[in-house]
Amino acid sequence: MNDDELLAAVPPMLRPMVEQVMALRGQLSTAEVTATDSTELITAVVDLYGNVRRIEFHPTARRRLDNLTLGDHVRDAVNAAVAKAQAEYRATLDGVNVFGMPLGQLRADPRAAARKLIADGTVRRPG
Repeated sequence: MNDDELLAAVPPMLRPMVEQVMALRGQLSTAEVTATDSTELITAVVDLYGNVRRIEFHPTARRRLDNLTLGDHVRDAVNAAVAKAQAEYRATLDGVNVFGMPLGQLRADPRAAARKLIADGTVRRPG
């Protein structure tokens, strides 16, 4: 089923939310986050899912740091980039509202979100 077929199958009141969520796919898959280690000799670039896209070394990094220290700095740069990516991912999800609630909040605790939506009458309990 392609996107157009999916949207056609969705009730009209849900289409704007589904369109927003579908738009996230491209946004999440193309965004990159960059961070450096404390010496700024190593730069790590990751996507919002935390996958390392590339690691860049300053031209003098291999001369200034021994292999073990270089490895520590690569780890630090990657960890910093992943932490930034996680924050950016959460912020991106929170930018999309589903039933008046941020998508990130719905994903973090679906049961609490369902209780809130039922309590305020946004959705009805099945049955």
